[in-house]
Amino acid sequence: MKPRDLFSLAVRLLGLLFIYLAARALPIVFSGPPDQVVVGTILTVVFYVVVGWWLLGGARLLVKRAYPATNGDQKNQDVAGGSIT
Repeated sequence: MKPRDLFSLAVRLLGLLFIYLAARALPIVFSGPPDQVVVGTILTVVFYVVVGWWLLGGARLLVKRAYPATNGDQKNQDVAGGSIT
């Protein structure tokens, strides 16, 4: 595996961690009476889900920032349907 592939895998695993954290925090939201549900807890769960979903999707901006393309041919292969090997 190339370093870029390993980094992409690590990003996706980090996404799984964020989804796990959201799942752990979710029962706290529903455990109390409805009038005592803290907005901060709900926002925390939403934040974990959004960031986890983005990381599971590959976080292209993050991967491109860590491993920028060196020439124009590599930049356009994703658009043309080619794969970088």
